[in-house]
Amino acid sequence: MWLKNIKGNKNNCLYWGYLGIIGIIFYIMNCYTPFRSDDWHYCFIYGTTESIDSISDILKSQYIHYFEVNGRFTPHFIVQFFDGIAGKESFNLMNAIVFLLFLHLLTITINDKKDNKFATLSIITFLIFLLIPGFKNCFLWMSGACNYLWSATFLLYFNHLLSKDIPKKFYPLLFIYGWICGWTHEGIVIGLLVGYFFYYIIYRHKTYTSNYFLLCGFIIGSIFLIFSPASINRALDHNTATNTSLIMKDYLIALSHMNNIKMLLLLIIILYIFRKTISIKQYLNDNIIWISAIISLFIFVLFTKHASEHSRFGFELFALILITQLILQLKVPNLIYHCINTIMIIGLSFYILPINAENYQEYKRVTDIIKETDDDVIITKNKKYNNILNRFNIYYIAEENSEFYGGFMESNWENTMISNFYNKEKIIFIPNYIIEDLYQFRHKFKDFYTTPTYPVYIKELNTSEQVNKVTFQLNETDYSTLPLYIKPFAHKLDRYSLTSLNTDKFSIINYNDKTYLFVGKNYIIDGRVKEIIYE
Repeated sequence: MWLKNIKGNKNNCLYWGYLGIIGIIFYIMNCYTPFRSDDWHYCFIYGTTESIDSISDILKSQYIHYFEVNGRFTPHFIVQFFDGIAGKESFNLMNAIVFLLFLHLLTITINDKKDNKFATLSIITFLIFLLIPGFKNCFLWMSGACNYLWSATFLLYFNHLLSKDIPKKFYPLLFIYGWICGWTHEGIVIGLLVGYFFYYIIYRHKTYTSNYFLLCGFIIGSIFLIFSPASINRALDHNTATNTSLIMKDYLIALSHMNNIKMLLLLIIILYIFRKTISIKQYLNDNIIWISAIISLFIFVLFTKHASEHSRFGFELFALILITQLILQLKVPNLIYHCINTIMIIGLSFYILPINAENYQEYKRVTDIIKETDDDVIITKNKKYNNILNRFNIYYIAEENSEFYGGFMESNWENTMISNFYNKEKIIFIPNYIIEDLYQFRHKFKDFYTTPTYPVYIKELNTSEQVNKVTFQLNETDYSTLPLYIKPFAHKLDRYSLTSLNTDKFSIINYNDKTYLFVGKNYIIDGRVKEIIYE
């Protein structure tokens, strides 16, 4: 017995020690994560330039937000609290604490046995850091973390409370907490709604009275979330097509955008490997909540046609839970976990964190320039990172290879929010490599000029020229070069049959006594641009 206790205590120390190390690394990563995109936006009462200074300002902003953007009251209240009142430094600390709670709740959700907690934590940290989609957007970016990490943590604790018989005096608090959890994020909540529905139909006899208060609050919060006026409008906007074949093509394209799903694919592979060692029927019964959540959320994301990585966070998270359960059955020696954990800690500490610091120093340099000068053109020094480094680095403006990149456009909403934050009339960001080319190869910009690394086309203008309209003239599509899943219906899609396309992503920029027209690239037709016409 005493040998077993020693082994359990050792495992417990390993668990809390490793959790603490991960928490410190994650906190430092947060400190090196700059403001980005929505973080600037939520500094203000939504739709205005009035800064957030009090709880009443947040409530006013969220009232507008509820009718115009979406129904995610809980996470966006938290974002605006840190954006406007508590500050980024407070968020860095709190986000690290929430991340540790998230890991701990995942561990006890998967396996609360004391002699297996270290192995469980080792698996989930490895999978989260290296495989879960959109790590930087779901865990580090302030707006994203409040929407995904914090929402998931609320809901994991909600799920934990459902397994407890809680005294009557806490019923009102359980109802309120259920409401808060239901009012978080539809990309997680909808899956759990379906999962709990099937679970409590099958296992009605396992229901505690306290569950009813939790679930009633959860359902009411979910109704407020899903059926907000803004959410309904967004759903209608996503599904305006009436032609059945057109709708099916839209869904096929949306499915093609999910080409980087990792957790769900890994779960399917592991289930195939374990197919002879587990009873599929019993496995489905034991995990009805998570399996139902995965299926319903996959269908939901496909239905909304969202292509972003973080939109898949919900079903990938639930797939992670099932993957970890299956791996634990292999009885892997702790030595293997020690080796993997050591490699990951060294990699994060000596490979990732220095790049985070470098990226953050550039952010600080740029924000200092904005604060200390009257310049409206800001020269940036963003570096291109490989996929691993890019996974952990949030840039202060949209990445240059993004279809949403708008750093050159003074009308871009992110630029507008940054300008408002610093009380500037306008701000435009231009990478230093383009500025160097404007100096060194000035003759090339007499006509529209670009390179594969440029997110724009650039042309030098006469100082008297005005530009009101820009049009891309396009070459015909070479259908033989298209992916197989697009070819059967590509000729019916406008994006491939267009011969010209107007764009509003252009800006006239004055720099070094010269006037330039910057025209943002459109990734859909970039390879087909024959000529750019402006008038």
